[in-house]
Amino acid sequence: YGRSTNFDGTPRKDFVDVRDNGFENVYVARCDDKGYYEMILPKRSYNAIIVDDETYDRETLENWVWNFTAFKDMELNFRVGSLEIYNLNVWPNNGGAPTIFVSFRPMSVHRGNLMDKNKDGIINEEEYAKGKATLTAEEFKKNPYTGITPILDENKVKIFLDNNELKIISVTPYPEFVLTPKRKKVCLTAYIVQALIGKNRLRSGIHSVRVIIEDELQYDGKLIKEKGEASYFWVQEANVHHLLKYKF
Repeated sequence: YGRSTNFDGTPRKDFVDVRDNGFENVYVARCDDKGYYEMILPKRSYNAIIVDDETYDRETLENWVWNFTAFKDMELNFRVGSLEIYNLNVWPNNGGAPTIFVSFRPMSVHRGNLMDKNKDGIINEEEYAKGKATLTAEEFKKNPYTGITPILDENKVKIFLDNNELKIISVTPYPEFVLTPKRKKVCLTAYIVQALIGKNRLRSGIHSVRVIIEDELQYDGKLIKEKGEASYFWVQEANVHHLLKYKF
């Protein structure tokens, strides 16, 4: 249960869409006029929860919860903005510095809209190519940002581990390669972030990571500030007892 709002606190009548590990829709709820929702899920892990409404791809993008494990009553609140954090993954540094790595591919709805030069609401192939929506490997080496990529650094990313903010060590773009029917190997811009978790190893149990990103750009003669948010859950195991406890 919880609530969905814009980043300014305005309530949203979003759909809350739960996907299984095959990325199929298995449960859905709709937020009421004040942004509140409630749903009952079987105890298990789910690939993702997706949150947005009819403003998608025009004014906002989606808030995602990745690798979600339903194991008790939980409050999940969402903030939806014009940036999206897609394909979020988290893993601890195994044997190295006391850090975690966070990878994701972000997108900006306003940067995408800038590709639509004739303002007809459709990005055609010519606009898609001129806007550099994807890059070749050589293009990425020269400039690692596609036309829809927010430009992030250590000051534009916040990471919270179990609601405690972490110190960002580095924010580095990398190519996420895709294959398309008409083109050879091209890439989208993703990031890998390294963040300090402290002196001790992660305790056993279920952890959550919340990622917030922000960026700004000139849009229709105005300086637009964009924000986006997503979360990731994972089980950190240490012994057979915990494996049994959290196996559904």
